[in-house]
Amino acid sequence: MSNAGTLVLVGMRGSGKSVVGAQLARELGRRCVDTDAMACAQLGVASPAEAFRTSGEAGWRLAEVTALSLALDRAAAGGTIIATGGGLPTIPRARELLAQAKTSTRVVWLAVPVEVLRDRLRRDAGDRPTILGHDLLAELPQLLQLREPFYREVADYAADASGPVDEVSSDIIRWLSSPSGLDP
Repeated sequence: MSNAGTLVLVGMRGSGKSVVGAQLARELGRRCVDTDAMACAQLGVASPAEAFRTSGEAGWRLAEVTALSLALDRAAAGGTIIATGGGLPTIPRARELLAQAKTSTRVVWLAVPVEVLRDRLRRDAGDRPTILGHDLLAELPQLLQLREPFYREVADYAADASGPVDEVSSDIIRWLSSPSGLDP
Protein backbone atom coordinates (compact mmCIF):
# COMPACT_ATOMS: atom_id res chain seq x y z
CA MET A 1 0.00 0.00 0.00
CA SER A 2 1.37 3.37 -0.91
CA ASN A 3 2.09 5.86 1.83
CA ALA A 4 -0.83 8.01 0.68
CA GLY A 5 -3.40 5.21 0.95
CA THR A 6 -6.16 5.23 3.52
CA LEU A 7 -6.85 2.27 5.76
CA VAL A 8 -10.30 1.86 7.32
CA LEU A 9 -10.80 -0.52 10.24
CA VAL A 10 -14.22 -2.09 10.79
CA GLY A 11 -15.44 -4.65 13.31
CA MET A 12 -17.50 -5.27 16.41
CA ARG A 13 -17.24 -3.24 19.59
CA GLY A 14 -14.28 -4.58 21.51
CA SER A 15 -12.50 -5.80 18.38
CA GLY A 16 -9.71 -3.26 18.91
CA LYS A 17 -10.32 -0.77 16.10
CA SER A 18 -9.16 2.25 18.11
CA VAL A 19 -6.11 0.62 19.71
CA VAL A 20 -5.04 -1.22 16.55
CA GLY A 21 -5.57 1.99 14.57
CA ALA A 22 -3.33 3.92 16.95
CA GLN A 23 -0.67 1.18 16.79
CA LEU A 24 -0.77 1.10 12.98
CA ALA A 25 -0.51 4.90 12.87
CA ARG A 26 2.63 4.77 15.03
CA GLU A 27 4.21 1.96 13.03
CA LEU A 28 3.36 3.41 9.60
CA GLY A 29 3.95 7.07 10.47
CA ARG A 30 0.35 8.03 9.74
CA ARG A 31 -2.39 9.76 11.63
CA CYS A 32 -5.37 7.94 13.06
CA VAL A 33 -8.89 9.31 13.30
CA ASP A 34 -11.81 7.71 15.11
CA THR A 35 -15.29 8.20 13.64
CA ASP A 36 -16.92 7.57 17.05
CA ALA A 37 -14.97 10.49 18.51
CA MET A 38 -15.81 12.66 15.51
CA ALA A 39 -19.52 11.81 15.74
CA CYS A 40 -19.55 12.48 19.50
CA ALA A 41 -17.94 15.87 18.91
CA GLN A 42 -20.56 16.71 16.26
CA LEU A 43 -23.36 15.86 18.67
CA GLY A 44 -21.69 17.49 21.67
CA VAL A 45 -21.71 14.30 23.74
CA ALA A 46 -19.06 12.35 25.60
CA SER A 47 -19.86 8.85 24.32
CA PRO A 48 -21.88 6.88 21.77
CA ALA A 49 -24.15 5.70 24.61
CA GLU A 50 -24.91 9.32 25.52
CA ALA A 51 -25.59 10.05 21.84
CA PHE A 52 -28.05 7.14 21.73
CA ARG A 53 -29.80 8.55 24.80
CA THR A 54 -29.97 12.14 23.51
CA SER A 55 -30.26 11.72 19.71
CA GLY A 56 -31.53 8.17 19.31
CA GLU A 57 -29.95 5.53 17.14
CA ALA A 58 -30.98 7.32 13.93
CA GLY A 59 -29.30 10.56 15.07
CA TRP A 60 -26.15 8.65 16.02
CA ARG A 61 -26.02 6.78 12.69
CA LEU A 62 -26.38 10.04 10.75
CA ALA A 63 -23.52 11.57 12.75
CA GLU A 64 -21.41 8.44 12.08
CA VAL A 65 -21.95 8.66 8.33
CA THR A 66 -21.10 12.37 8.37
CA ALA A 67 -17.94 11.58 10.34
CA LEU A 68 -16.93 8.86 7.87
CA SER A 69 -17.49 11.19 4.93
CA LEU A 70 -15.37 13.92 6.55
CA ALA A 71 -12.64 11.43 7.51
CA LEU A 72 -12.46 10.02 3.97
CA ASP A 73 -12.37 13.55 2.48
CA ARG A 74 -9.56 14.60 4.83
CA ALA A 75 -7.71 11.32 4.25
CA ALA A 76 -7.56 12.00 0.52
CA ALA A 77 -4.71 14.43 1.25
CA GLY A 78 -2.47 11.72 2.72
CA GLY A 79 -2.18 8.39 4.49
CA THR A 80 -4.67 8.02 7.29
CA ILE A 81 -5.98 5.21 9.46
CA ILE A 82 -9.73 5.49 10.14
CA ALA A 83 -11.17 3.54 13.08
CA THR A 84 -14.93 3.27 12.66
CA GLY A 85 -17.83 2.53 14.95
CA GLY A 86 -18.98 -1.09 15.03
CA GLY A 87 -22.32 -0.44 13.37
CA LEU A 88 -21.10 1.88 10.62
CA PRO A 89 -20.90 -0.76 7.85
CA THR A 90 -24.57 -1.64 8.44
CA ILE A 91 -25.59 1.78 7.09
CA PRO A 92 -26.16 1.76 3.31
CA ARG A 93 -24.70 5.27 2.83
CA ALA A 94 -21.54 4.27 4.72
CA ARG A 95 -21.10 1.24 2.44
CA GLU A 96 -21.55 3.52 -0.57
CA LEU A 97 -18.88 5.91 0.73
CA LEU A 98 -16.44 3.04 1.31
CA ALA A 99 -17.13 1.65 -2.19
CA GLN A 100 -16.56 5.09 -3.75
CA ALA A 101 -13.21 5.38 -1.94
CA LYS A 102 -11.89 1.98 -3.11
CA THR A 103 -9.30 3.43 -5.48
CA SER A 104 -7.30 4.86 -2.58
CA THR A 105 -8.69 3.01 0.42
CA ARG A 106 -8.35 -0.46 1.91
CA VAL A 107 -10.82 -1.79 4.48
CA VAL A 108 -9.75 -4.30 7.12
CA TRP A 109 -12.28 -6.19 9.22
CA LEU A 110 -10.95 -6.92 12.70
CA ALA A 111 -12.58 -10.32 13.17
CA VAL A 112 -12.88 -11.53 16.75
CA PRO A 113 -14.82 -14.52 18.13
CA VAL A 114 -17.75 -13.73 20.43
CA GLU A 115 -16.00 -15.32 23.43
CA VAL A 116 -13.02 -12.97 23.07
CA LEU A 117 -15.32 -9.96 22.61
CA ARG A 118 -17.17 -10.91 25.80
CA ASP A 119 -13.92 -11.20 27.76
CA ARG A 120 -12.70 -7.82 26.50
CA LEU A 121 -15.99 -6.09 27.21
CA ARG A 122 -16.23 -7.61 30.68
CA ARG A 123 -12.90 -5.94 31.46
CA ASP A 124 -13.75 -2.64 29.75
CA ALA A 125 -17.38 -2.11 28.78
CA GLY A 126 -16.98 1.66 28.92
CA ASP A 127 -20.09 3.67 28.14
CA ARG A 128 -21.28 1.66 25.16
CA PRO A 129 -24.87 1.58 23.99
CA THR A 130 -26.92 -1.57 23.72
CA ILE A 131 -28.26 -1.95 20.21
CA LEU A 132 -30.86 -4.69 20.50
CA GLY A 133 -32.21 -3.59 23.89
CA HIS A 134 -30.46 -6.41 25.71
CA ASP A 135 -27.56 -6.55 28.10
CA LEU A 136 -24.37 -5.47 26.31
CA LEU A 137 -22.72 -8.89 26.66
CA ALA A 138 -25.88 -10.91 26.03
CA GLU A 139 -26.55 -9.24 22.68
CA LEU A 140 -23.08 -9.93 21.21
CA PRO A 141 -23.84 -13.24 19.40
CA GLN A 142 -26.96 -11.89 17.72
CA LEU A 143 -25.34 -8.55 16.92
CA LEU A 144 -22.32 -10.25 15.35
CA GLN A 145 -24.62 -12.47 13.30
CA LEU A 146 -26.46 -9.39 12.04
CA ARG A 147 -23.31 -7.37 11.27
CA GLU A 148 -20.94 -10.01 9.91
CA PRO A 149 -22.36 -9.96 6.35
CA PHE A 150 -21.77 -6.19 6.21
CA TYR A 151 -18.19 -6.53 7.50
CA ARG A 152 -17.53 -9.18 4.84
CA GLU A 153 -19.08 -6.98 2.15
CA VAL A 154 -16.90 -3.94 2.79
CA ALA A 155 -13.64 -5.65 3.82
CA ASP A 156 -10.67 -6.21 1.55
CA TYR A 157 -9.07 -8.30 4.29
CA ALA A 158 -10.23 -10.02 7.47
CA ALA A 159 -7.57 -9.88 10.19
CA ASP A 160 -7.75 -12.20 13.17
CA ALA A 161 -7.85 -9.60 15.93
CA SER A 162 -8.20 -11.99 18.85
CA GLY A 163 -4.52 -11.72 19.79
CA PRO A 164 -2.31 -8.93 21.15
CA VAL A 165 -2.44 -5.53 19.43
CA ASP A 166 1.16 -5.75 18.13
CA GLU A 167 0.43 -9.12 16.47
CA VAL A 168 -2.75 -7.79 14.86
CA SER A 169 -0.91 -4.71 13.63
CA SER A 170 1.97 -6.82 12.23
CA ASP A 171 -0.50 -9.07 10.40
CA ILE A 172 -2.20 -6.06 8.78
CA ILE A 173 1.14 -4.53 7.78
CA ARG A 174 2.20 -7.86 6.22
CA TRP A 175 -1.05 -7.92 4.25
CA LEU A 176 -0.63 -4.29 3.16
CA SER A 177 2.85 -5.19 1.88
CA SER A 178 1.59 -8.18 -0.08
CA PRO A 179 0.34 -7.97 -3.68
CA SER A 180 -3.29 -8.29 -2.52
CA GLY A 181 -2.90 -5.33 -0.13
CA LEU A 182 -1.38 -2.95 -2.67
CA ASP A 183 -3.32 -0.08 -4.17
CA PRO A 184 -4.94 -1.02 -7.50
